[in-house]
Amino acid sequence: MKRLSSGRYKKMNRKVAVVRCETYDPEEVYNALKKAFELLEIDSFEEFAGNDFILKPNLCLPAVPEAHLTTHPEILRQLIKLLKEKNNGLSIGDTSIGYDDNRRSDLVWEKTGLNKLLEEFNLSRADLQKDIQFKEVKINGEEFILPIAHEITQKNVINVPKLKTHSYMLMTACVKNFYGVLAGDAKKRFHHLMGTKEKFVKLLLTINGLVNNKLNVVDAIDCIEGEGPGAKGVIKHLGLLVVGFDAVMTDKVLARLMGLKADNVMTNKYANDIEPIVLGERVADVKKEFVPEITNWDKARSICPICPVSYYKDVR
Repeated sequence: MKRLSSGRYKKMNRKVAVVRCETYDPEEVYNALKKAFELLEIDSFEEFAGNDFILKPNLCLPAVPEAHLTTHPEILRQLIKLLKEKNNGLSIGDTSIGYDDNRRSDLVWEKTGLNKLLEEFNLSRADLQKDIQFKEVKINGEEFILPIAHEITQKNVINVPKLKTHSYMLMTACVKNFYGVLAGDAKKRFHHLMGTKEKFVKLLLTINGLVNNKLNVVDAIDCIEGEGPGAKGVIKHLGLLVVGFDAVMTDKVLARLMGLKADNVMTNKYANDIEPIVLGERVADVKKEFVPEITNWDKARSICPICPVSYYKDVR
């Protein structure tokens, strides 16, 4: 994979704030987010005041917040409060695994607690299944067409993923969360079309390049380890909120917080010679060892139903 030189990041803010947040108590989450914003000096950035943003959580499955498979609604609730103080126009958008028809989509939004959030703040749901554009991209010289909602490519986006192990990518957080912007059954199709892990990584990075991602706010309070990213995984308490401007830089910090080598997560090799600037807690003081391994390959196909079994065998 072609790696970026440090010149690519000269104008990019490499700062990542790591803040303790032990529970989803509203006041604790709000204070942790506010501290992260202060560490990153977000008040000094004009683009974070008076603009429209789409919040992009992880709503991959119709799961209740207590399962910790999706972004917890309290993270979004307190983030919305902070952003509304800056007079921002906000909407929330994502698509789930599989073909996201209206019935399934409504179930996901209801189960994850996001419908209540929309009502509470009178926000709109960004429908990422409508007004689809077909983006032509090249991956390893091969042409592909990606179906992506026009809205997600035109507005500023704040990425709000859940930190989890991933049976193929090792970790899912900032970069991987944008796979969710693919419309219809494209997520299932492209898992198979890529064929190799290297091509899939390039696809993820290509999708990230199509979205105007301004900030990453990661739910790393109660996470998933083991046979993630779905229900086969096990809840792991980390007790952190992690906020950064760049998806790859933030993912590097998250990998280390999980006890992994940053570059074991292949999307992090995109900038393997560039290091994030960590603010707040020291990684060494708050990291925990996550268990990402799959030990039973016969069960692998059931862990992530849209991934071929062959994908899992090169996790390490």
